[in-house]
Amino acid sequence: MNRHCQEGNSWFFFFIIFAAIKGDAKSTTLFVGNMPYDAADDDILKLFKPCGEIAQVRAGIDAGTQRTKGFAYIEFATQEAADKAMAMINPMLKGRTLRLVRGFFFFFFFST
Repeated sequence: MNRHCQEGNSWFFFFIIFAAIKGDAKSTTLFVGNMPYDAADDDILKLFKPCGEIAQVRAGIDAGTQRTKGFAYIEFATQEAADKAMAMINPMLKGRTLRLVRGFFFFFFFST
């Protein structure tokens, strides 16, 4: 099998896992995309605190610049709080409309 086919199979595997996990309606964790790069965890907490108790916020941080990579995960303490957050219409943070998706995301990178 050539290298191109191996990479193709790896990406196929990645998308199957992504699609299977993405839509978990019972998850209390939300993926937040399109975040401003200068946003801090406190900014996210302030925005989503009215929805309910937040267990933790994990923002993707660039090791070189120590700035966010434009995404974060919010874990709510209850299903109801996560539901309220998902019901928000066009949540804005520092002038940017955030994208919310329920569930965990696992990224697999394969090299040959």
